[in-house]
Amino acid sequence: MSVWIKHYINQAKGFLNALRFLCGYRTTIWINCYKMKKDFESTVNWYVKSQKKYFQCKSVKYIKYDELKVLLTECIFDKLIFIKDNSEDSIKHNLLWQFEEYYGLASTSDNENNPFHPLVREVSALLELESDEYEIFACFMTPIGNHVVVTTIGRVKDD
Repeated sequence: MSVWIKHYINQAKGFLNALRFLCGYRTTIWINCYKMKKDFESTVNWYVKSQKKYFQCKSVKYIKYDELKVLLTECIFDKLIFIKDNSEDSIKHNLLWQFEEYYGLASTSDNENNPFHPLVREVSALLELESDEYEIFACFMTPIGNHVVVTTIGRVKDD
């Protein structure tokens, strides 16, 4: 994996940790990147099998960004504890745009011909995960060139 992909994924980790704080720690978010196996689908299958000791995968479906954006909004951006404005110019929309940018920077750092907005342009695999601790627990896998970015999000159950 290129040093630049690692760099942007590490930046995204810091950004997501700050979002987690802004959500009042009611949301868990983490991100990682793996080298693509034979193809995207085999990488998704490999990841599900490799993570069995950590979680059970209830389902896998391939989705476009519009559906993924709903999940991100429900788990993260609607949970930002101090922001109520939902306009197009709001801080929430700007933070979502920043999140999308990390994928683009990682993608083009590996190969300038890769799509700049792979999260928006590519199909992602959405893995619905089993958890007693989380109301919503899922990860999505997005291809960027010869790599796959895995982002896991969960919303803690209310007491």
